[in-house]
Amino acid sequence: MGTTIDGYRASVDGVKWLAYFFLEGQVCPKLKRFVPSLLTTPGSITKSWARLIPRTQAIVQTLQSQGVVSKHKLLEIWGSDKKSYQKWLPESAHAEVAQIWPPL
Repeated sequence: MGTTIDGYRASVDGVKWLAYFFLEGQVCPKLKRFVPSLLTTPGSITKSWARLIPRTQAIVQTLQSQGVVSKHKLLEIWGSDKKSYQKWLPESAHAEVAQIWPPL
């Protein structure tokens, strides 16, 4: 995957797809092991009803407000903030995520 998602740039769809690939562990392979533990599937973020789920709305709004459409920018804003990602996991996984954060 390149630095931006071609054709999507700063659109809401571009942000959603970046979040999808991030949650799937494709942007940060260290996170791939957490995919089976996610409270909502990564695919849900691209659905029309995603805005009804607070965690999907939160991640999209965070990324969009920061203009995030690339891995570099994503890691820049989430270098120390793991809370947006932890909302997707059960509390039992939070300590493990904290140990590997940022997931470069």
